[in-house]
Amino acid sequence: MLVKEAKAVARRWVLEEATKLTGFGGAFYHGSTNWLPDDADLPASSDLDVMVVFTEAVPVIKLGKFVYQEVLLEVSSLPSGQLQSPDFVLGQSHLAGSFRLPGIIADPSGQLARLQVAVSRDYAKRRWVIARCEQVRDKIVRGLRVAREADPFHDQVTPWLFATGLTTHVLLVAGMENPTVRRRYLAARELLADYGRSDFYAPLLELLGCAEMSQGRAMQHLD
Repeated sequence: MLVKEAKAVARRWVLEEATKLTGFGGAFYHGSTNWLPDDADLPASSDLDVMVVFTEAVPVIKLGKFVYQEVLLEVSSLPSGQLQSPDFVLGQSHLAGSFRLPGIIADPSGQLARLQVAVSRDYAKRRWVIARCEQVRDKIVRGLRVAREADPFHDQVTPWLFATGLTTHVLLVAGMENPTVRRRYLAARELLADYGRSDFYAPLLELLGCAEMSQGRAMQHLD
C-alpha cells in the first residue's frame, strides 16, 4: 500500500470515528510517515501514527494500535493547550517534525493550520534546531536518573536502554532528519556517513554495550 493510500484510510477513521469523541479539537499525521513521500510504499510492518487533539478539559487518552481497513493505525492524543505556542512546538523534537510540512487531517478551529505555517517557517532556523537537540539531551539525562540500584533489574535496564537510544536522536535532530525509533541506529549511521564522521558510530554502539556483538548473537537474544 502506498503512503497516500494509507493516509486516506487514516483520514476516513478521523472523519468517521474521531470527530465523534467528546472534546475533539483536530487531528494530524504524526511520526515517520510525515517523512515519506506520498508515492512511497508503506512497509507492511509499519504503522501510521495519528495524533488527535482534545480540548484542555478532556483527559489525554491513548487509543493505541489497531487495524482499520487494512491499515495499522497508532492513535495518540494531545491536549490543545500544548499546541497554542509555535515556540513550544518548535522546541519539541517529537512534535516539530509533524508540522514542518502540511499534514493536518481535521482542524475545526483553524488552530493547527496557523501553527503549521509558523512552525514550517522557522523549523530549520539554527536556534530551534539547537533547542530541539537540547530537549533530547535533557530527556537522556532524566532517563538515566530514573533507575535506582534498589529497583528490580528490568526496571533499571528499561530507562537506561531508552535513554541510551536517544543519543542517536541528538544527531538526527541536528541533521534535521526523522528521529525514528525502530531504525534510529541505522539512520544515525547513514547520517554520520553523509557527514564523513562514520568513526563516531562505534562509540554509539559502545554506549549501548553491543559494539562487539555479532549478528548471530543479536538474533539469539531476539529469539
